[in-house]
Amino acid sequence: RRRRKRWLFLGAGLLIVVGLTVLLGVKYSDKNDDDEEQPSTPSPSPVVLSTMTPSAQPTATDMAIFDKFLREVDLTIGRVPLEDDIVDDDDDHAAYRALQWIQHDDPLKQEGHRSVTSLLQRYALATLHFATSDPPFFETQLTTEEEAATSECEWESVECNQHDEVIVLHLAGQNSTGSLPLEIGLLTNLVELRMWQNQLTGSLPDTLELLAPQLTSLQLAGNKFDKAPLPDWVFEMKRLQYLSLGYNAFFGPLPSEIGQLTALKELELEHMHFLTGSIPTELYRLTDLTMLNLGGNRLTGTLSPQLGRSLSKLTVLSLADNNFVGSLPTSLGDSLPLLERFTMDFNHLTGTLPSELGLWTVLQQFDVTANRFVGTIPTEITLWTSLSHSLMLGLNDFTGTIPTGFGRFQKLKYALNVHENKLSGPIPTELGKLSLLERSLLLDGNDLEGTIPSEFGRLVQLGRLGLGHNPNLGDGLTLPTELGQMESLSMLELSNVHVQGPVPIEICNGLMKSSSANNQKVELTVDCDVECSCCTEYCF
Repeated sequence: RRRRKRWLFLGAGLLIVVGLTVLLGVKYSDKNDDDEEQPSTPSPSPVVLSTMTPSAQPTATDMAIFDKFLREVDLTIGRVPLEDDIVDDDDDHAAYRALQWIQHDDPLKQEGHRSVTSLLQRYALATLHFATSDPPFFETQLTTEEEAATSECEWESVECNQHDEVIVLHLAGQNSTGSLPLEIGLLTNLVELRMWQNQLTGSLPDTLELLAPQLTSLQLAGNKFDKAPLPDWVFEMKRLQYLSLGYNAFFGPLPSEIGQLTALKELELEHMHFLTGSIPTELYRLTDLTMLNLGGNRLTGTLSPQLGRSLSKLTVLSLADNNFVGSLPTSLGDSLPLLERFTMDFNHLTGTLPSELGLWTVLQQFDVTANRFVGTIPTEITLWTSLSHSLMLGLNDFTGTIPTGFGRFQKLKYALNVHENKLSGPIPTELGKLSLLERSLLLDGNDLEGTIPSEFGRLVQLGRLGLGHNPNLGDGLTLPTELGQMESLSMLELSNVHVQGPVPIEICNGLMKSSSANNQKVELTVDCDVECSCCTEYCF
């Protein structure tokens, strides 16, 4: 009934405008050509942009197109925001302001005969603008006449196809606040929607389902959408290749319907903190996946051998910071020849590392920190000569020695950490070959013995060197003066290490030089019985 009243209202208004146009045309045809007197017209609705040039009188064709546009809006999303509909609702208010802009302030209105598609697109984009702030989306395009006078296909962050249909919105990383309005569903030709790393709140509008026939990329990670289950309509988007919803507050189990998205190449649902249950077996139907990131949730259960066998195209597998138990399936090593990044840290995994992992010949990052792995570190992993980011084995129960083959990781830049295990034996001098290492080399909290290699002086880019809490390390000798050559060092941990003082002045001078050059605090920690003129902490 309300919709019928609305269309009667709009129809009557359009008839009145057409009648006035005809009468005014007759009146002006009888005037002399030199008569410049103009008829008075009613004041337009309050304009949104005061800098815009007043629009020309609409033709009957313009009004017919506009009438069709309004009908299309109403049929598609179920609302046309008339003034008497507006309540204290930001979403309604944004849509109303957008419609006023389309009617009164859009510079392209003066060109006349705009297509319904263009009107729908400009209206949807304008609603996005008025629904967001700090900064709003499309701030420049809707606040300067020069920008607004161009086709929406020429706007920054918008891409169109050859038919001038909007197919890409790239609005990522703008830190904008607000919400997604229903009108986003009017962009029915959209192929890619990228809005990650903003501050958007509220719920995801159901009208996003209208984008399902074309959408291949839905990337909304890093916002603040309402805590809610993953929307059902997501799993109807059968053409999706990229789905990124991480760093929001969606909760509940990962639905089995995820298996319907067989075109997916990248699935990122990380750091929601509220996804629960086990990985559904239906997920293993996604055989084209190259990235699977479910880290930072509350997922449980064991890792199925199907994980490797079915998802053999994976280059990134991240299941870190969950509650998985059991061992690593050997099939992971057999079946993932393209794997570059493997992060399984902060779970409850047990058993040994399978030697088959050595088959990951293009691996760049490996992290199993804070699990319960036992046994020796398999020498097969020293075949990872492509390792360039990090090798993280700390906070487990590994035994045996540090493999000398770690010296092969000469592309390693970020970190090599084996701290807080039960490793014994000497520190391999080969670690001094890791000259690109920048972040950390942590060997503390083990039972290492022998001397501290002077070769560590070659690690001139290293920031943190942890050797502490190895009571048999040092052989009662003084520290090698070569450590003073580590000009980037900001932390040197030597507490509970068997060395004699005093700490060589070369080391103190090197640390002070590092502090000055890098404008950072330097921490040198030794036992209280070791004489040291530059130490920051004593007595452990």
